[in-house]
Amino acid sequence: MFLHVVANVPKALTRVQIIKIVARCAGEFELHKAMLEEKAARLHWHWKRAGISGTLEVTWDARENQLVVSVHQNRVGANEWAKHDAPKFAARLADELKGQVQDAPHRN
Repeated sequence: MFLHVVANVPKALTRVQIIKIVARCAGEFELHKAMLEEKAARLHWHWKRAGISGTLEVTWDARENQLVVSVHQNRVGANEWAKHDAPKFAARLADELKGQVQDAPHRN
């Protein structure tokens, strides 16, 4: 698994703001939402590209005040687009959220 953590996000942001910001960034990457799971302190998305395999995942954990952009090894997609876009997507989110990207080591 490839992980990129966006941390030090301002706490003043609401769930609605986080949802809008993540969706706006996904639009910039021409991704469409395949799934959004909402729990009390957590939001989890699957983002895809039209007509091509691969999934980029984003998880917002309100307790940790961070987002995690991840790609499972078996979901890197054609031309490994999800693996290549994950760090760029995390950087774009960090810029939008005034946070910082902390790359996590590659995990299987």
